[in-house]
Amino acid sequence: MMDPLGAICGTRDCVVIDDLVSWQKTCESLHGVDDATSVDTENTDNLKLEYHFREDINSKIFLWNGDITKVAVQALILPVYEVLSKSSPLSQNLQYSAGPRLIADVRKIIGLRTSEVRVLPGYNLPTRYAIHTVEPRYNPKFYSAADTALHICYRTALQVCAERGLRTVAISPLHITRKGFPLVTGSHIALRTIRKCIEMLGTKFDAVIIVTDPTVVDSYSKLFPTYFPRSVNEAHAELKNVPNNVFCNEWGELFQEERAIRIADISEIQPEENQNVMHDSEVDDNIKNNSEIVIDERVTQHSFAQMSGDHDGKRRFMMLYSMQRQTLQSQERIYQRLLRISRNENFSKFSLLGAIKISGRDVNGNVVISIIGKHLNFYEIDLEKFLLYLILTFDPIVNNPYTVVYFHTQTLEFNRPTSEYLKKLYNTFDYRYKSNLSRLCMVHTNTMMKITTWIFASFSVSDLKSRIMNIRSVPELYKIVPPNQIDVPPFVLTYDMKTNPQAYSSSPTRSPTNSLGQRNAKPTRVSDFNQVAHGTL
Repeated sequence: MMDPLGAICGTRDCVVIDDLVSWQKTCESLHGVDDATSVDTENTDNLKLEYHFREDINSKIFLWNGDITKVAVQALILPVYEVLSKSSPLSQNLQYSAGPRLIADVRKIIGLRTSEVRVLPGYNLPTRYAIHTVEPRYNPKFYSAADTALHICYRTALQVCAERGLRTVAISPLHITRKGFPLVTGSHIALRTIRKCIEMLGTKFDAVIIVTDPTVVDSYSKLFPTYFPRSVNEAHAELKNVPNNVFCNEWGELFQEERAIRIADISEIQPEENQNVMHDSEVDDNIKNNSEIVIDERVTQHSFAQMSGDHDGKRRFMMLYSMQRQTLQSQERIYQRLLRISRNENFSKFSLLGAIKISGRDVNGNVVISIIGKHLNFYEIDLEKFLLYLILTFDPIVNNPYTVVYFHTQTLEFNRPTSEYLKKLYNTFDYRYKSNLSRLCMVHTNTMMKITTWIFASFSVSDLKSRIMNIRSVPELYKIVPPNQIDVPPFVLTYDMKTNPQAYSSSPTRSPTNSLGQRNAKPTRVSDFNQVAHGTL
C-alpha cells in the first residue's frame, strides 16, 4: 500500500485508510444491516431530525484513537499552539516524526489571528500537507465568540482541503481543555461542523478521519452516533442528545434565535381604532388656512417633550443596575451549585500536593492562605475539579477578611495558570472572595509575571489592583505575616538566601517564639535563618 507521497507505508509504521473501519461498518458489526430499515421513514417525528441517517456520509467518516502523525492521508489538520506546547503529546510526536523543520515553520506563523489557517509541508510525515489553524481560548463571559471561532477553525480548514483537492483528511481536536474550552461543548461543535461540512462538500472528500487521544475519546465516542447516526432507529434514539437551544445554518455555524433581526412590513402596522389620524393633505390645508393645529396632549406630556432631566442617563443607570443585579444572582446560583457538588467530591489527590495551606494570621489578625505555585502542574490536573477544591477550601474562610500568600518561586510555564482560567475563577467566586480579600502577597515574582499581573489587574479585575503586593524577599513577607504564623517551604528559603543575601544581614524581622511563648534571639546571619527554618535555633 502506498501513502500519498509515494512512500511505502509498511516501512514507516503508517496507518492507512484500508486498515481502519468506517463508522457505518461499525453499525453492521454491532447491529446488523437490517437495522437501517426497521423504522418507518415516513414517521412524522422524522421531520424533527436535524441529523438524518446518511450511509454515504458514514462510509467516509472514521473515528480512530491513536497517533495522528502515523496516519497516511493527504492532509492533517492541527492546532498551532498545541503543536508548540512542549508538554503536549502531539508536539512530542510531531518533533519525533516530522523533524525539526515543521516545528520551525510553525513558529514562524505565530501571531496569526484566531481561526486563521496556514498550509505547511508535511516533511517526514506520511502526509502531503500539515494544515495549521489557531485554536481559540475559551472565556465563559464571551462563550458565543469562542464557539463561533472554533466552528470557523474546522470549517475553514476543511474548505482549504476541498479547494486544494485533498480528498483524504485527518483531523486532530482543536478545542484544548488547557485553554479552558469545555470538553463536551467543544466535542459538539467539532462533530456538528464536520457533519455539516461533509454535507456541503461531500463529493470533494473520500475519507475524513477524526483522530482522538485519551482525553477526548470518551466524549467523541458518546456523541458520534448523535451527529452520524448509523440507522434511522439510532437517529431517533440520539435525538435527545442534540442541544435544544442550538440553531445553526447549513455550515453548522451557531446563531441565537433571540438575536435574530426581525423586520416587519410597514403595511401590517395599523393605527388603533379610536386613534384620530391626520393625513398630510389635512395638515397642508390647515397651514394654508392659518388654522390652529391641535397636538395630542399625550405628546406634550411625554418626558422627552418636556425636556426635564437626563432621562436617557436615568434609564441607562437603571438598565445597568438591573443587569448587574441579575449577573450577581446568576453567579450566586452557580457558586452554590458548585459548592454542593464539591462537598461530594474526593480531593485527596490535591491535598497530597500540599500546594494550598491554611496558615496562621497576619499582623492585622486575618487568616492567611498560602499557595505554592511550584507544586501545581496546570497541564496535568483537572481544572474543573481543582476549581471545586478551591471553593471547598476557601468557602469557610472568606466570610471574614483574609490574606493570600502566593509563592511564585522557581515556577515554570506549566506551574502557571492562564489568564483565562484566572478570570474564570474570579467570575465564579462570589462577592465575599473579592470584598473580604485583604492582601494578595506575591513572593519572588519575575518581571514577566509582574507585567502580566499588572495588565490582568488593570483591565480585568481593577477593583483588586490596590490589594496586590509584590514581595521581594521572605524577611519582607515576615513584616506582613510573622514567621511563626506561616510555613515557608525550605526551597523558598534556600532560593531567597541565594538571591537576597543582603536581606538577612540586618533583618528587622521579628523572630518566632518557642514552645514556651518566649521570643528567640533575633537571627542576624544567614546561618541563623537556616537554623530558624529547620527549627534548631
